[in-house]
Amino acid sequence: MLKFAEIIDFFYTGKKRLGHIFISLLKPLYVKIFIFIGILTNAANWYFAYLINSNITSDRTILHYNVDFGINLIGAEKQLYIIPLIGLLIFLINFLILPIYYNQKEIKFMSYFLYTTSILTNIFLLLAEVSIYLINLT
Repeated sequence: MLKFAEIIDFFYTGKKRLGHIFISLLKPLYVKIFIFIGILTNAANWYFAYLINSNITSDRTILHYNVDFGINLIGAEKQLYIIPLIGLLIFLINFLILPIYYNQKEIKFMSYFLYTTSILTNIFLLLAEVSIYLINLT
């Protein structure tokens, strides 16, 4: 039977080891560049959501427009913040997946893959917000 001190020691050493892994994953320059670009695109997502929210005068907002069907989603302007939240969650999940590949030889490929998908997702979400901005405010 495990004692309480052994359980605490297990979590403490695991936390220390995981912290060392994250610090060593952040050392390469390309990772810092990817993280900077990811934070920048997500900040732009949050800015556009705020910009749309602050400039809309009605209580309803067009949230989605389809070329075939026209306007197919209308909701409250607070729902615009779901878009940057999704981008932030994808960025964080991809960042948390990376330590799984820490001791494997394809760590560099996986870091490029995960960070690139995070940035591309945020860019596509930014394009969606720009289109929502253009639909609602022009």
